[in-house]
Amino acid sequence: MLDDASLNSIDLATDLAVPLPKAWAVLTEQKFIADWFGDHVKLDAHVGGTFRETWQQDGRTIITSGTVIDLAPPFRIAWTWADDDWSRQTIVVFYLHIPEDGDGSTCHLHLSHSGWAALRQNRDDGLRLAHEAGWRHHLSNLRTYCENL
Repeated sequence: MLDDASLNSIDLATDLAVPLPKAWAVLTEQKFIADWFGDHVKLDAHVGGTFRETWQQDGRTIITSGTVIDLAPPFRIAWTWADDDWSRQTIVVFYLHIPEDGDGSTCHLHLSHSGWAALRQNRDDGLRLAHEAGWRHHLSNLRTYCENL
């Protein structure tokens, strides 16, 4: 059975086959974001900068947007996240680090997307579960993209 913490957060991790500085660039520079996340996603990676994803579902255009609220290059970036019809924002955080036993040629990424418990649109936990599936897909794309750099 899921506890309250697991209902409030998506926590995923993967290893990336690039050094930490390159992983940071892939996460924060538009030329790379377009390749692994999609050219419909825009990120202005500085505190106060914007995140915007425009996508289609069931014949309607949905805009997911947010504001960068934390930045600690090359280790952490966080931004708010909400679709245009949500009752409140959630928070996405990407953490990067070099594994303790690593030689610096790879790095580890942890994604946390929290704030689901207070979101009215997530009453049945379906929205969080859909986003978890989406993040798994995007992180798989990111991992594959890094393997081919």
